[in-house]
Amino acid sequence: MSEPAGRSERSGRPGILRSAVIVGVVTVGLSGAAAALLAAQVLTSGEHPVLAGPAWWSLRPWVVAAIVLSLPLAAFLALFAGLMRRPATGVMVALLALFAVFHGLRETAEARGIEDESLLQPYPTRLEMLSAVQQAAADHRPDVVLITIDTLRWDHLGYAGAARPVSPRIDALAQRGSWFVHAVAQAPETRSSMASMMVGLHPHVIEIDRGQRGGGAWVSSGFHLLAERLRAAGYGTAGFVSNAYLKASNGFGQGFTTYDESSVFGFEGAARRRNAADVVDVALAWLETREGDAPRFVWLHLLDPHHPYEPAEAGPWEQIESEEFIALAATYDALSVHAMTERFRDLAAGRRALEEGELDYLIGRYDAEIRFVDRQIGRFLSAFDRSLESRGQTLSDVLIVLTADHGEEFFDHGGMLHSHTLYDELVRVPLVIAGPGFDDGGRIDGQARLLDVAPTILKAASVPFDDLAGRDLQSVIAGTAEGSVPALSFLSLRQAALRTPEHKIIAGYGQDSFFCSSGDRLTDIQTLFAARYGARAAPDHAASGGASHPPEVFELRRDPREQTPSVGEPLLESLRCQLAQQLHDHPPRAVEAIGSDAGLDSETRSELRALGYVD
Repeated sequence: MSEPAGRSERSGRPGILRSAVIVGVVTVGLSGAAAALLAAQVLTSGEHPVLAGPAWWSLRPWVVAAIVLSLPLAAFLALFAGLMRRPATGVMVALLALFAVFHGLRETAEARGIEDESLLQPYPTRLEMLSAVQQAAADHRPDVVLITIDTLRWDHLGYAGAARPVSPRIDALAQRGSWFVHAVAQAPETRSSMASMMVGLHPHVIEIDRGQRGGGAWVSSGFHLLAERLRAAGYGTAGFVSNAYLKASNGFGQGFTTYDESSVFGFEGAARRRNAADVVDVALAWLETREGDAPRFVWLHLLDPHHPYEPAEAGPWEQIESEEFIALAATYDALSVHAMTERFRDLAAGRRALEEGELDYLIGRYDAEIRFVDRQIGRFLSAFDRSLESRGQTLSDVLIVLTADHGEEFFDHGGMLHSHTLYDELVRVPLVIAGPGFDDGGRIDGQARLLDVAPTILKAASVPFDDLAGRDLQSVIAGTAEGSVPALSFLSLRQAALRTPEHKIIAGYGQDSFFCSSGDRLTDIQTLFAARYGARAAPDHAASGGASHPPEVFELRRDPREQTPSVGEPLLESLRCQLAQQLHDHPPRAVEAIGSDAGLDSETRSELRALGYVD
């Protein structure tokens, strides 16, 4: 007996509901699988070193976002397939639709990059800067003294708890002024750290600008340095430096009416024996000839704690007559600066073992250099105090800022010297401020940054600083601003660190905001495509010479020496998002080109290579 024709037709083709379910499930599944595959490619991509060591748990947001976004499309295609009762046709249409969406998102991601001028944040022209400064009225502008000490660890100073009597004059300044427990440099080496401090922007902004210019001076003439702003406000400006990276040809002399490089450290002959006394001698000679009532801005950069550790005077803790000291001193005195640098590298790499007492010898020499610098600082400040008598002022009327460009490692993490990591021994620095608004502030437990130095000085001089990344620290002392802000530090364009007094994350630079959910599914998927296909604002990681750096998180209250990275996924994800947000908030600037920025000469580069730098 034959069945009715309609029933046979229905049994040969799936029903409406079955067709709809098949196509809907396939569409959602394909969307989730595509997102997972794309995210996995980003996680394992060497182009995104912050993601090294795939964290597969982080695939979840992208899979969920893709599934949620695919639901409307799945519903439409399910209805289409159901009405046609042809799931195979519906699946084919779903594949075409998903391919079109994928292609559109990829094309959008590839179009993103630094070439898009809209991604550059505006930066004032020189005329705009001068106009803003000259319109700012002030009844009184104090003299300003900025002292930066090269390679000075914060924890080797008396006021910070060091046992050796290395810094009585710095300690006295801290006692009458304010000192920050947590002060963070924006880089572990001089050129980026001092550029960031003097320009008032993060190092990656300055380095990206240099990359766009194709090299030359580290600081472009298009940037407005602290001295330029103060000079526009009527200050007499003088700088006295001893680090070759800080030469005027590298962009650091901008805005100074007097800029002296005669005490720059060399790597052989008499130049190797220059020290803080030479810098102070030149500064005092300038001070004696300085006339007029215009306020003064003086910058001293003292190199002495930098290796080679050859203090002008031995410290009282050094047993200079012991056989061990004499033998080690003979070894090091016979080395050229280049050979000494190589010896330190060999020690750090394990190619050479430390001799008995060698590390204690080196730290003792380092501390003796700090002690000599401290004495020279006292000599300069005493002379500056005397120069104020004719004005009826004293040193308490002067804003004095003392800090360091970075620290120094003595095997804290298995290495020596600096410029190679973002751990605290290299980026946590002293910061002491004394003078109007800072006297009797004492210990400040909040976190400050070298980025805050320029705004603090400019605020005291009644000069606007709205275009800078830092903040005025006097507002912190007065209690009108938050005590702590996150601090970014950079190791060139290879690594970035975000630090608070409680936590710190160190990661590869350039991961965009891959790990951070915006709360908007479409934006999150666009971020995924940008991480996979987008052109980055920074130079290529491989070209910058960096190795990938798996993210490290430290809980600083529990582990202040950063010896045991935290492994908690929620904390890691939270800090990654904070780091990404901070990078997003400080994009590159559209800096006008002014003249040519020649950069350092070949002789200076040779000297820097002897000290272990690569330019």
